[in-house]
Amino acid sequence: MIRAGLYLSLALALLDPVTGIAQDAAGERTTAMARTCVQNHPETGPTPEWDAEEVARLWGDPLDPDLLLVGGVDSYGWVRACRLEGVPPEILAGEYRDRVTWYRGRFRLQDPQGDALPGDVLPGDVLDRFYVSHYSPGEGLVLYPLAETPPPVPHLLLVPLDDTGFAAPPPG
Repeated sequence: MIRAGLYLSLALALLDPVTGIAQDAAGERTTAMARTCVQNHPETGPTPEWDAEEVARLWGDPLDPDLLLVGGVDSYGWVRACRLEGVPPEILAGEYRDRVTWYRGRFRLQDPQGDALPGDVLPGDVLDRFYVSHYSPGEGLVLYPLAETPPPVPHLLLVPLDDTGFAAPPPG
């Protein structure tokens, strides 16, 4: 049991503080442990190649293969947000990118009114119980519960915290 806890601590300590992507001691990327990062809906389809290529071309930088596809009908985006060791569980770090927005930095988990999480949702449970649906400008990443619930469907937000984390929009 102690050995497993030590491995988990070591794995969390090796997350890149900006992207939340796990790295080994040499700085090479590894697979992050389950539920230290946000997830997308289990029925999310394949990434549309043309859209991923267009976003990479617009920003002049390829999409990281560790980013998850989010969004849908109107547009797609790619996200990664993970917990970091030594910070409150409602703070995650990562990246979101689409055709007009590129953010790298910290996110704060909150309800839509900007308050702390509802009493029945613990920060440690969110990564197990919610998935990232899409990015909403001015709000942040929108998370919905994995379990079906009757309307109105509750949702949470991951709000960007770092003003300097936004890149200037690509030209044209």
